[in-house]
Amino acid sequence: MVSSVGAQGAGSINALAAIESLTEVSPSQLQLRGLEALKKETITITNRSKRSKTYLIEHKPAGLTNYDVQGEFPSFSNVAFSVSRVRISSGGSSEIIVTFTPPDVNANQTPVYSGFLTIKSDDQVVSVSYFGAPFNRRTTPQLSSGVKDGIKFNALYPYEVFSTRIWNSITELGYYV
Repeated sequence: MVSSVGAQGAGSINALAAIESLTEVSPSQLQLRGLEALKKETITITNRSKRSKTYLIEHKPAGLTNYDVQGEFPSFSNVAFSVSRVRISSGGSSEIIVTFTPPDVNANQTPVYSGFLTIKSDDQVVSVSYFGAPFNRRTTPQLSSGVKDGIKFNALYPYEVFSTRIWNSITELGYYV
């Protein structure tokens, strides 16, 4: 399983290959936000080489992360492309429509799904990272407050997932928020 974009970022880059690249893909990342803003996305591939190139467009999903649980989980989004292969002439561009279907997960754990779109030619691979929240951020509680052990707290996720492990870590450090 590929590590989440939140854990590894967009990945490593070969600076020389990036400078010399004859393939341009934009945008370089997709911030999908929550379900309330989910829409079809467009990526543009531009061929700056002196010859026509065929590009293969693929999806490489990454692990799902939850705000309150350590680790990553194999719950992935589905991604559909308007085309999975495109031939672009020298100096030409092509727009690819990308449709995301987030995984069906418990919104109260404030999960984040992510992955990479890879664009491959015969001599190069370019990737576009993406991440999003598979829930409606306007209707899912993000900030809760309450009292535990006589101490008032505010938490960045619902009270139900405010685990004893996290509570103990906060109180042991002397943080009373």
